[in-house]
Amino acid sequence: MKSLYLLIDVASFAIPFLYSFEKKRIHFIGQWRAILYGLMAMSLVFIPWDILFTSKGVWGFNDRYILGIKISGLPLEEYLFFFLIGFCCLFVYETMNYFIKNKLNEGICRKLCFIISVSDILIAIVFTNKYYTLTALGLTGLAILIILWFVRDFSWSKFLTGYAFSFIPFMVVNGILTGSFISEPIVWYQDDHNLGYRLGTIPVEDSQYMMLMMLIMVFGYEKMKKKSI
Repeated sequence: MKSLYLLIDVASFAIPFLYSFEKKRIHFIGQWRAILYGLMAMSLVFIPWDILFTSKGVWGFNDRYILGIKISGLPLEEYLFFFLIGFCCLFVYETMNYFIKNKLNEGICRKLCFIISVSDILIAIVFTNKYYTLTALGLTGLAILIILWFVRDFSWSKFLTGYAFSFIPFMVVNGILTGSFISEPIVWYQDDHNLGYRLGTIPVEDSQYMMLMMLIMVFGYEKMKKKSI
């Protein structure tokens, strides 16, 4: 199925997009400027990273499941992934934080994120020869530390709530992409460049890849929301 990756993108996006027009409570689409700002900030980091690692063979794409339209070596579907799945993650972030009134303790969340950042950086230092491990964990750890140190009004409790609820659908999508439910992966990884540990078929580094993706989007989204008030 040459259109399988495209179908996964569109199917994942469809329901959150339709519900984003609901007006009685969240009306998520009404924050379109903040949504675009968050998505663009994330894509400025992730698309060049993706182009570089695809060219180096750190990961790649199965031609059986993509349309064959490529820009700078990346399939069209991969560009859509960042914007459509990114939209879904922001939708889940906003929705869950709207409905969950009893937020996690902010102080505990800050400490937890500090532990994650230090752990990520230490692992990245140990495995500098593994490009995916080095970048996914190293960049995530540094990004968390920078925001912890310089940005006092960022809500780590809201971020972790959004991340936790986005993690399951994100992993389902990534599971399909990495071959959990099909005969071969749509996206393959060269294990020389990761730790070799997998959550099913998903490299464990994807959990931090997603965390960094969410962190950049949420940071940009919240900053633009505050400017719009």
